[in-house]
Amino acid sequence: MKINLLSRLVTHLLSLALTGLFLLPLLWMFSASLRAPGLLPSRGIEWLPAAPTFVNYTRIFEILPFGRYILNSVLVTFSGVLLTLMTASWAGFGMSLLGKRARLRLLVVSATLQMIPVTAFWLTRFLFFSQIGINGDKFGFHPTLLLDLPPHGPRNFRIC
Repeated sequence: MKINLLSRLVTHLLSLALTGLFLLPLLWMFSASLRAPGLLPSRGIEWLPAAPTFVNYTRIFEILPFGRYILNSVLVTFSGVLLTLMTASWAGFGMSLLGKRARLRLLVVSATLQMIPVTAFWLTRFLFFSQIGINGDKFGFHPTLLLDLPPHGPRNFRIC
């Protein structure tokens, strides 16, 4: 009983140590963002600046249209989630109407297709659209983005 308790304690302590190790760069990045603008980078890790300031967080909205970027991200994410929810529910309903054997086959095919890396589709999509003459030059966006819905994307899509 004590060995089991000790092993659980060691497991939890190691997990916490590993979590802390992964959180250290984020903490350092946050502390570096609190430095006053125009200061030279410190030679070592400075966990807390001498005079912390939050002016960098307001200044980013003056330099870049960051509010618009956030709104675009929310719109793209919301529409992607909505489309995924609709198509997944339709597919689930369609599969529920099938027999048990056909349902199992579709489930295996779907799980197998989910294991294919997303990058394997990028090249084939690009080649397909290049072959038919639609490669993003005429429309200002790449048509493959229309096919790149969650859970795999759209990742780097901004509406300006």
